[in-house]
Amino acid sequence: MNNAPLEFDLVSLDVFGTLLDLQGAQDSFWHRLDASLSTEAVADIWAACDGIFFAEFEAGVRDTDGFRTTSAVFKASFEKLFREFDLHHDSAAAAGLYLDCLVSTPLYPDTRPFLELAGAKYPLCLSCDADNEMLARPRRLCSFKHVFTSEDLRTYKVYGNGIFFQKVVERSGVAASRIIHVGDTPIEMAGAKKAGLVTCWLNRTGKDWPYPNRPDYEVHSLLDVAKLVGVNDENDAVR
Repeated sequence: MNNAPLEFDLVSLDVFGTLLDLQGAQDSFWHRLDASLSTEAVADIWAACDGIFFAEFEAGVRDTDGFRTTSAVFKASFEKLFREFDLHHDSAAAAGLYLDCLVSTPLYPDTRPFLELAGAKYPLCLSCDADNEMLARPRRLCSFKHVFTSEDLRTYKVYGNGIFFQKVVERSGVAASRIIHVGDTPIEMAGAKKAGLVTCWLNRTGKDWPYPNRPDYEVHSLLDVAKLVGVNDENDAVR
């Protein structure tokens, strides 16, 4: 990592898995939905869940207007998941519960310190695959310049085609090369890179990078991002 701090006109931030604890939300969901499931069973279900969720997001492209809301994707995904694993739960109720777990999940310990530091120097925006109502709490964390949701932009980062981020560039009025996007999923890094943004992969858990083209930067905490953009506070207690 270059020691010279970088300069940008906009810092774009993912929400779930970047600012809010996604793993905590998922653990809470299964405990509240079906406490009888073993840890091993939940792990097997989640392993299948990623593929089912992605397939349902992709299916949204084939809908009448080429878009399906996140809540609708969750409902369809749980319906398939429960059928595959012979779980007798209502898919609509499960989707509502999962949304509740997502919006109420705790912040990561480095989230508030980072937002305070970065927000004092840079305009910040949220860029999230979510329905608008899902960001009611996150948008209050800071005075964000913009909040970009898949519901508003009518496309998803998870597609990886860069269209979400092209719309971020258009609506923000900031040149792509002057925006850094910070997120936890490789697919959104791929999309942001296609749109010309500077990409910063927040790899909190030490995963391997799955694609040939790597992101511009890889970090392990939001305080690493703070150092990258020159706003770190050496006296900050969160490390």
